[in-house]
Amino acid sequence: MLFKDLYNQEFKKLSHIKKKKLNIDKILLFTLTTLTTEDVDVSVKDVLEAYKKTKDLSLREQICKNMLDAIELISIKKKRIDIQFIQFLHKTAMANFETKTPGLFRDKQVYIYKKETDAILGSEISYRPPAHGLILNFLEDFIAWYNKTDINILEKAALAHFKLYKIHPFLDGNKRVCRLIFNKVLLDNDFPLMNLSDRKGEYFNALIYSVEKDNPKYFIDFVYEQYIKEIKDFLTKKY
Repeated sequence: MLFKDLYNQEFKKLSHIKKKKLNIDKILLFTLTTLTTEDVDVSVKDVLEAYKKTKDLSLREQICKNMLDAIELISIKKKRIDIQFIQFLHKTAMANFETKTPGLFRDKQVYIYKKETDAILGSEISYRPPAHGLILNFLEDFIAWYNKTDINILEKAALAHFKLYKIHPFLDGNKRVCRLIFNKVLLDNDFPLMNLSDRKGEYFNALIYSVEKDNPKYFIDFVYEQYIKEIKDFLTKKY
């Protein structure tokens, strides 16, 4: 892919120190954005402290540390995407918060709501995730699709996010896990980490609209647009 090649060419020109700084900056920004996208009350300072500290973390720092640990997990190429990996990823991202049932699939029906400006919860969309008793069956189909599908990597990452989100395997943290899986697909194929929910409103709208219409095209189009934007931003900056 042209933009991937352009990114890698320019990235290779950077010094070791600049490469390391850029990668760290990407991780910190992704951590902040992917949490605040879900209205989690964390700040830049919380993310920085979580990155530096190994103990005596505040509640907000612990939430950030969990996400940092999850990013480290998806960065390990030898870790294959399977049902156990998805569970462990959720367990890592939600660690130390038992009310979030870390690593456990949901045991009841869940619903997806469209956010509205005049309502706290919003309205339920027409699509409803599968019953909890069917989650393993749907995940097995998801893994089988992932292993046999050979398409453009960016499109595959977008479809993995879309399909996993439709399953909604957990009570909480589904979009966080989806964005991590999305980036796992990219990192496994030498793409840079992508801050998918940087434009929160557009991200939500594209995802929900695709789910409602049962047509991933809208979400895939958004992913391509966001990817090109991030690469262009990198290419125009001086590091």
